[in-house]
Amino acid sequence: DPEADRAPAVDRLSARTTRCWSCKSLAAPGSKLRYCGRCESAAYCSKSCARADWNTHKRACESYHQAHEEALAAFVAGGGRTKDFNKRVDDIQSWFHKVPGMKHEIELLAWSHRSQAPIIVAVASDTDVDGSAIPVRMIPRSFWDEDPRFLDTFTTFVREEIRTLFGESSFSSSTNYVCVLCYETQGTQSMTFTATRIFQTNGPVRAVEIIEALIAATRPEDLTDAFAWFRDALPAHLAQILLQMIRNRANTVHGCACEDRRASWGEDGQLP
Repeated sequence: DPEADRAPAVDRLSARTTRCWSCKSLAAPGSKLRYCGRCESAAYCSKSCARADWNTHKRACESYHQAHEEALAAFVAGGGRTKDFNKRVDDIQSWFHKVPGMKHEIELLAWSHRSQAPIIVAVASDTDVDGSAIPVRMIPRSFWDEDPRFLDTFTTFVREEIRTLFGESSFSSSTNYVCVLCYETQGTQSMTFTATRIFQTNGPVRAVEIIEALIAATRPEDLTDAFAWFRDALPAHLAQILLQMIRNRANTVHGCACEDRRASWGEDGQLP
């Protein structure tokens, strides 16, 4: 059925996505997205959006359905209960969102390599309680779209899903990026979440642009005047990342090492 009219699925899968697959808008206040009754993956804010997207979604609906069923089967085989599966999916995605600094790290990596049409992959394990050991890496399109070795780690379905996201008419490497979040549980098959994200208007990318402008137009000895802005406007973890970028960029542009400015940076090289 092209109409996403199964409201009960919304309660179980509400964390799977927050935007309508057709118009990309958030659900209206007091409303919830409705999920495709077949694959339980595609979400829409209204029946009209579901109908408008059906010609696109129907080509992948069965694949999404199969992936959902396989993940559910693996969860049950690992000792989980069918009725707990969707809550487990929600909990894992919520956990990823709460890992300090990871979202900013992913976005900065995607922006830095956007000319290569990359996917940004983060792999977590249930043994990593706070997410501090999560490796985040960039995989360029030349590898994920063409190299057979990509399938040693990810399934054919994941590759096709990524191709579909990059092929959407609304996708632009200057405004969007694709990330893949993997959660590995000992003794069971890992869960993989693939999604398109939007570069934040006033997020870490904007901070990078400010860094570039500062370095190009400001003397090295005056750069410390900008530190307060980063310290006050950004989370501490992101501020440290960006300040290190300033150090590296200043060294490249002005030819002076960070160690020569310890009086400004702080003896330990950390934020004053």
